[in-house]
Amino acid sequence: MEERILKLINNKKYQPLSVEELANALNLDFKETMLAVDDLISKYEVFISKKNKILNKDQANRYLGTISLTKNGLGFITYKEEVEDLFVGRDDLNSAMDGDLVLFKADPFFEKAEVIEVIKRSIEYLVGEVVKDRRTYLLDTEDYHNLVLLKQDPRLAVGDVIKIKIIEYHDDYLVGEFFERVGKHNDFDIEILSLIAKYGFSNTYPEYVNKVAESLEANARQELSKRKLIEKRIVTIDGDDAKDFDDAISIEKLDNGNYLLGVYIADVGYFVEEGSVIDKEAYKRGTSVYIVDRVLPMLPFKLSNELCSLQEGEERLVIACFMEIDNKGRILDTVIEKVKIKSSKRWTYKAVNEILDNQIKTDNTLINDLYLMNELALILEEKREQRGSVDFDIPELKVFV
Repeated sequence: MEERILKLINNKKYQPLSVEELANALNLDFKETMLAVDDLISKYEVFISKKNKILNKDQANRYLGTISLTKNGLGFITYKEEVEDLFVGRDDLNSAMDGDLVLFKADPFFEKAEVIEVIKRSIEYLVGEVVKDRRTYLLDTEDYHNLVLLKQDPRLAVGDVIKIKIIEYHDDYLVGEFFERVGKHNDFDIEILSLIAKYGFSNTYPEYVNKVAESLEANARQELSKRKLIEKRIVTIDGDDAKDFDDAISIEKLDNGNYLLGVYIADVGYFVEEGSVIDKEAYKRGTSVYIVDRVLPMLPFKLSNELCSLQEGEERLVIACFMEIDNKGRILDTVIEKVKIKSSKRWTYKAVNEILDNQIKTDNTLINDLYLMNELALILEEKREQRGSVDFDIPELKVFV
């Protein structure tokens, strides 16, 4: 229905109609039409005149766009790709900040604009150092070039780096209230902590989430006692500084000459039930975040670094997939089951590459397994190339702090 309404209203020959007139013109139910128009109004697709007539954007001279601000405080609104950005003077910003979604009106030439209303704020929080000017606390931040006043709060302390929530927007200043303490301005890792706070990440978990995670250890012990132990040489291969080992592998050569590859994935689903507090917290985070010198895991540390981490010598719950593969790389058989494993070795990429490069003859079964894995990997890689795969062999960059 909304598409039909917009098609009529955005027609160049359209003359403003009331809701009743619109319903009659399109042969629609009046109540349904009224609801559809209300929805379009809420989306800023149509507007209502003083005479209760429905106007399109051009008739109302009202448009949605994203504003960008220069360091000098001048604005430019992006409306459509095919339209040049519209200039906004300082007096016409109406407290809009860089990146805000705004409702604006344009001059007859569609070159200059005036912000009527900020629809959605791009910046709701700021991170910076608390400073004091006489009796007034201020926030010194790199992300806003005008004054940031701080609402009085006993938690404010000069020299602290804090995160604030903006509660008042003005053309030449902001007012914010204390949200959380990030650290001290001279802490050695304050820049990383500020980055985490600025982008809304978190390196801590609510206490109630951690308590639930801790309570799962007893459940894990009970489940481990029920599951079959896979008695194979199982290894993890990760980076030197990895702490969460969520997958592992095993390999052996069968009597018929085929390979038996085992892939083991930490059984996170056992611990994280849909709708649980851990599930909801993980949903908010979306993913684990990797920052220069640390990882902000999606799951509480009790899970990510312990119960769901396939640590060497520790029994862990996993989903296992066993694949029989021939020397052409064809998968002949698969078995998937819930089991438990105990990792035999924690390899690093560096150590594995050194072993494979040197090709040392040895009786060490774990090392010989690596040679067998490499053998199968080359077979599978050749098969992928035959099927037209593209290999993006891009060096991985790592920052050392």
